[in-house]
Amino acid sequence: MALEVGPGTASIPAGALLVGTDDGATMQTFLDRLAGLIADGLTAQATVQATGPQIQSESYKGTTIRYLPIPSLSGQGVAPAYAVVDGMGVIASSPDEIERIVDTHQGAPSILAAGNFRAARPDLSSSGMLFLDVQGVAGAVRDALSGADRQSYDTQVEPCIHPLRSLVLDGRNSTDHQSLRVFVSVQ
Repeated sequence: MALEVGPGTASIPAGALLVGTDDGATMQTFLDRLAGLIADGLTAQATVQATGPQIQSESYKGTTIRYLPIPSLSGQGVAPAYAVVDGMGVIASSPDEIERIVDTHQGAPSILAAGNFRAARPDLSSSGMLFLDVQGVAGAVRDALSGADRQSYDTQVEPCIHPLRSLVLDGRNSTDHQSLRVFVSVQ
């Protein structure tokens, strides 16, 4: 299982939940049913329209992406989407996010190539890992601010976090113990 979050096209971050499975068909059935329940719930809540949003689909590099365009979220770059990519269930904030995952799965550069990740990463044989690109998050937050809020950020927050590049929590499990290591990369 993996969770990825990054800058979105508007003020809301983009992201996806990836869940591995050994049965892609069952994963597809589960996701289709879940999406149907959500669409039915939205239809039941629709007060202005006679019907709620309908599930749409598109194909991208051999992957069928299904998504639910919700008018109140589309201006924020959000259209909940899902797909099964080589047996992996993916639920994402938009079809574009799933397209990026498909591209990465097919060989496009991944986080493993990112400078801040390479500088901070521990041994990749861990049982679980959380990576936070502090500079990337700080830049996205700053870009979302304007006027006095940005000025306050620049004077009060940025000097405190400027030296931090990234944070990694690395978990390991064995038969007799569990360990958690914390890596902080500074400039």
